[in-house]
Amino acid sequence: FYKFIIRKSLPSLDRYFYISEECKRFSIQEYGIPENLMEFYPLGGDFLDDAIYEKYRNNIRKEYSISEDELLFVHAGKLDLKKNTIELVKAFSYVEELKAKLVIAGSIAPEIRDTLENLINEDSRVVYVGWKKTEDLITLLCGCDLYCQPGKVSSIMQNAVCCRCAVMVYPHDCYIHGYNYGNELFVKDCDDMVAVFKGIASGTITLQDYKKNSIRCAKELLDYKALAARLYK
Repeated sequence: FYKFIIRKSLPSLDRYFYISEECKRFSIQEYGIPENLMEFYPLGGDFLDDAIYEKYRNNIRKEYSISEDELLFVHAGKLDLKKNTIELVKAFSYVEELKAKLVIAGSIAPEIRDTLENLINEDSRVVYVGWKKTEDLITLLCGCDLYCQPGKVSSIMQNAVCCRCAVMVYPHDCYIHGYNYGNELFVKDCDDMVAVFKGIASGTITLQDYKKNSIRCAKELLDYKALAARLYK
């Protein structure tokens, strides 16, 4: 049905927008969309002005007792097996020298609840805060230095970038090809995450550089204002 509608509309289209590399491939293969008609148009977010960002950041870091020389990592969403939350907490707990806190927000799936709760209880640096409304999650992300998404794709990643976070993500095609701003740390498994955390702890990975690149990515690519401007040019 969708193919029929799209094919009927095709002669009238100036552009065909896709939100990820996977969607682009599907549209070419299944709908027969010409590649020269296609344009990447990602899911976006709100890029907050400096004053609001600093207010939210200060409030969150005070709420979770984050000292000036301590980092805040965040992991959020529907926490199931595909989210790789268990692997994330194991990797984080393995690097005891890392001066950071890991805040986990979201709903825990029954199949991982017992294992995940045991892991959280074993490391005082890991805090589970339950499900957060969108506005509360945005505030939390403003206090965050590294957003951790080592599993399935989630739109929270775009929100995290708009909140000036460095991001640690699984190398899905949509992230490799869509966001070439140098703000992503790619991880495939627990060993990769351990390597990233050790690099941060030793100073060989400087999150501040990644965060600066996220600001550029947010302003140029993801901010709703920038996305809207592309439509009315």
